[in-house]
This record gives sequence, C-alpha cells and structure tokens, in this order.
Amino acid sequence: MKKTSCCFTGHRDMPKDLLPIRKRLKAEIISAIDKGYTDFYVGGAIGFDTLAAKVLLELRMEGYSIKVHLIYPFDGFTDKFPAKDKAVYDTLLPKFDTVTCASKARGKEGFYKRNRCLVDVSSHCIAYMTKEQGGTAYTFNYAISQGCTVINIAKP
Repeated sequence: MKKTSCCFTGHRDMPKDLLPIRKRLKAEIISAIDKGYTDFYVGGAIGFDTLAAKVLLELRMEGYSIKVHLIYPFDGFTDKFPAKDKAVYDTLLPKFDTVTCASKARGKEGFYKRNRCLVDVSSHCIAYMTKEQGGTAYTFNYAISQGCTVINIAKP
C-alpha cells in the first residue's frame, strides 16, 4: 500500500490568495493519481492540511477513485482552533475514509509522531514549505530521509 500512498505537509500560515497554491496542489495530486497513487494522507492542521483535504475530497467528488485518510496528532488537538477553522474541520471529518489518532501524548510530541506516521505510510509527499524550520521542515526532511519522493509546490 505504501507504494500507492501520498502524504502532505505544509504550513498553517498561508497567503491570503490561495488560488495559485490550490491550482499547483490540484495539478500535483492529479499527477500523483496518474502515476498510480490511490491513498492520500493528511494531518488535519489548519492551513495547508485543510487545503489538501478540500482539494482531495473535491477530486473524489469529480470521480477520481481515491481514498482520503486523516491521521491526527492527539485527541483534543482542535481545542485551540478558531471557531471558523473548527467548523471546517468538523465538516470534513465524516468525509475521510479512515481517521487515525497518532498519539496519546499532547503537544509537540504528538505532532511529531503524527508527522512521522504520515510519512511512514507513504512513498510520495506533496509539501508547501517556505521556511526551513518547524514542523513542516521536519516532516519534509524526514520524508526525504525515508526515501519518499518529495515535491515542494511553494517553489514552482
């Protein structure tokens, strides 16, 4: 299954104009589907994770035969989300094919475990990385170290 699985990593803070990023993301996902990827894993965070989930679910509605999986860091990780973002998360939640909790540990440890889980089930990673530090950079570099093909759509 790992051969046909793709994960996503990206920043929570995104530019206001998401249209160019959405277009590049959709094109990369369709390219991955054309290469035989069928299972897509997102981490449930605000920002790029949410954008990836929305695009994946739209593609599934358009007839692409894909599964969309959520691996979230720990129970209660959405407690500090702004109400608008929590509502979006709650709307997306029942649409995932599977929902998996990565860790019982709250905080950074749970986030890092989630990030490793996303990579460990994947052979391909689509990223939106503009900064060389933080959780996205950690996941990006971990994916490379695990032999994943990594595409950074922040660098067209």
